[in-house]
Amino acid sequence: MNIKLKKLIIKNFKVFPFVELEITTNNLALLDGPNGFGKTTFYDALELLFLGKVTRYIDLDSNVSNQRKHIGCFPLLYDGTKSGDSLSIEAEIELGHGVKYIKRCATKETLESTKRIADAKFHFYVKELESDKWEKISDDETYLSKLLGSNYKKNYGLFHYIEQEENTLMLKSKGESKQQKIDHLFDVEDYRKKIEKLTKIRTSIAKLKTPVKKSTLDTLFAEIDALKKESLPDSSNLIPHTRLIETKNFPWDRETVDFSTGTYAQWTSETGILTRLKYLKENSDNFLNNRYNENIKKRLALQPKVLIPLLRFGNRINNIAQYKIEVDLCEDAKQYVENSKAGLVKLVNNKQIFPQESIRDKFPEHLKFEEFESQIEELITLLKSSDQLSQHLSQLKSSRAQYLEDHDTYQKQLDSKASECPTCGHDWLSHEQLLAQFKMQAQALASILKASDSSLQIKVQDIETKYLSPIISICIDIINAEKSKIDYKTKICELDDKQINHLNRLKKTFDEYQIDLSSYYLPSFDLSIDIPTELLIDKVKTLYKPVIYDNLSTDLDDVFTEVFENNENKLLKLTIATIDLKIKYLQQQYAESKLQDIKDKEKIYEQEKNKFDNAVKINTHLGNLISLYTDNVNDYIESISKGIEILFHIYSGRLLQNFHNGLGIFIESDGKSISFKDTPTAEHDVIFTMSSGQLSSLVIAFTMALNHKYAKHSLLLIDDPVQTMDEINVAGFIDLLRHEFKDRQIFISTHEDHTSSYFRYKFGKADLETQRINFKDIQRSMNVT
Repeated sequence: MNIKLKKLIIKNFKVFPFVELEITTNNLALLDGPNGFGKTTFYDALELLFLGKVTRYIDLDSNVSNQRKHIGCFPLLYDGTKSGDSLSIEAEIELGHGVKYIKRCATKETLESTKRIADAKFHFYVKELESDKWEKISDDETYLSKLLGSNYKKNYGLFHYIEQEENTLMLKSKGESKQQKIDHLFDVEDYRKKIEKLTKIRTSIAKLKTPVKKSTLDTLFAEIDALKKESLPDSSNLIPHTRLIETKNFPWDRETVDFSTGTYAQWTSETGILTRLKYLKENSDNFLNNRYNENIKKRLALQPKVLIPLLRFGNRINNIAQYKIEVDLCEDAKQYVENSKAGLVKLVNNKQIFPQESIRDKFPEHLKFEEFESQIEELITLLKSSDQLSQHLSQLKSSRAQYLEDHDTYQKQLDSKASECPTCGHDWLSHEQLLAQFKMQAQALASILKASDSSLQIKVQDIETKYLSPIISICIDIINAEKSKIDYKTKICELDDKQINHLNRLKKTFDEYQIDLSSYYLPSFDLSIDIPTELLIDKVKTLYKPVIYDNLSTDLDDVFTEVFENNENKLLKLTIATIDLKIKYLQQQYAESKLQDIKDKEKIYEQEKNKFDNAVKINTHLGNLISLYTDNVNDYIESISKGIEILFHIYSGRLLQNFHNGLGIFIESDGKSISFKDTPTAEHDVIFTMSSGQLSSLVIAFTMALNHKYAKHSLLLIDDPVQTMDEINVAGFIDLLRHEFKDRQIFISTHEDHTSSYFRYKFGKADLETQRINFKDIQRSMNVT
């Protein structure tokens, strides 16, 4: 379709707040001026107008590393746009049958509310030449398809617009990346993505049909077949349910039994609970007799550490209170004798002269305590009036007498007659001479005392003779009377209330079993005598019931506790027959459960089998569909390549006049890949031998061949095509445009003034219309305004 762009009005788009461009040429419009003044914006405006989007901005927005965050702005919107204003692109288009006005626009608020550039929606409007009212078109694709031809969106970037970014990178890429670039040239990227998506789905489906899955299905089928072959019990001999244990609910004792993995074997195997329960019943007499015997052992505490205190102290527990009095009396007597060794004077001074009341109760009738008290008072009076020397001498005499008495007792215990003095260590050669020396020292001490204070010494000697010596004798008699028993009585008195109560309970328990302990008690008070506990233990064993211990296993107690809760009557009520019946009932239930197990496994098998079969079927269908898509894409690429190979060969030769003497490039394609060769028999792609300028020309030649062959309308947009071309290539490019594309309305941008002049000069020589649109001048006029 022959269409011509006559006017373009841009509002609030990128660098332009407002610009109105009158297009006066039907052949070539040169967009020139330095970079950054809006030449590419012109192409972006047309793309937005026709397609409703700017593809390169959408790609940039989706490919940046952190993507564009929603920060309340829209990249295509002019920075100075006021609230309530709109971004709009409006064009006047001349068609063969008249003029049309089309427009796309969106408000600032609408655009700034979008998170992604791709989400932006622009409304499409049209109006006729004679009308002032814009009509909103809801189905803009249908409208523009009539205006620009079918598949106009795909064809726009493929046939009509050569972007500045479409440079030599697409040809220099390798492998998959290069194929993606070639796909872009042929606009089959969407189909490739569909093929990739289908391939991923097929890969996922393939996991459901692996050999492992097939093996699992075969194993499950074999397992079901084996279960079906197992025989079930005769339905005529079905056993009714009967509770085996009434007081406790066990899983194996229920009417409906749940046979989870392993439970049947745990119940009925040789180590199962029912087998052990049966063994317990078979040996119940042995088991209960053993419990009876163990109970006796426990109650009578047949252990030496318990029986020894019982047999040593049990017959005298009731005498403990009296023993405590006697032990205290003996201790008081020992203490008084010990204190008296210091002498009468020191006893008086330390207020230890009077014995405890328990000792005074042992005084004979002629020994009056009141008289003793009176004599002590008189002594105290004399002590107060006597000098210190007399007191010390009296004390020395008493101490010496007690010391000699202790020494004599010690020698008698050793049955010895030593001749060495126990105080100074001098050896008197014989024991008799030693005693004679003792006597001489006594006489000498007596002489000193007599000369010192006869009245004090007389009183001390009188008290010692009449009172102290008899009291000491009484204490010694008390000590000697308890000598053989005092350790025993002390030991039994050390028993606390808990120990005493335990011994009394134990005596009572022995009485319950009619065992008389009187013949086993220890009659002696001697703690060193061993107690024959074995005799009592043997007596207790006569109460035991007979037990065959070989028939008792270690786990019978656990079974008895778990099932009967230690209740012997429950065990006695149970019979072997009822246990056997319970085992048969479980066997019957287990066999019946296999039917449901078979049904469950068959259901699982059918489900998995269907999955597997469906996966195989879908995998096959997807493979066919992928092959169909791939073949169609390959056929399409191959047909396109063949359709333009002559034009491309000519155009590339025109553009590459300094490459192999201006010979063109051949396209070689099998549909799967494409390569460019300088000769039909060449092995290597020309991209390995061409310069950047030549490769840029190659891309332009390719696109122009597509445009010439397949374009549906007469617009041709080329953004800065000569920035990498040398002068010869530029000359060839201009000649190609003015001769082969003179029926097109061509928009070419360049930042070089001389190039712009050269294009217009060459087109003018061919009697073709040209127009210069200088964007630097446009920007300057906008700033002045």
